[in-house]
Amino acid sequence: LGVDDGKGTIIARIKLHDPGPGYMHFPVDSERGYDTEYFKGLLSEKKVFEYKNGQTKEKWEKIYNRNEPLDCRNYASAAMEILNPNFDWLAEQEQRGNVYVQQQQQSTQKKRRRVRSRGVIA
Repeated sequence: LGVDDGKGTIIARIKLHDPGPGYMHFPVDSERGYDTEYFKGLLSEKKVFEYKNGQTKEKWEKIYNRNEPLDCRNYASAAMEILNPNFDWLAEQEQRGNVYVQQQQQSTQKKRRRVRSRGVIA
């Protein structure tokens, strides 16, 4: 999992102002969890460059305590990339009413009689 690359992608997408590919949409209603604390956490790290022994190394430095929103967004993005769902096909299926709902499986095993202990055999 390229955590550093994922964080870079998230920060770059946050900077997009116009809706389109990569643009991040957030609900306006803070009651849904997207409040000031969430956005502080989403912007809780910044990329810094260190020069050591003539080489440049980049690392992410925390600028705010709580970075869970950034980490969760990063993991969710990685999961989305791995699963690679076909959203066009899913939307088409939903319009047709072909929404898959997993049903609970009924137990097909026959209940067996309990074996009582017959005592210790010597």
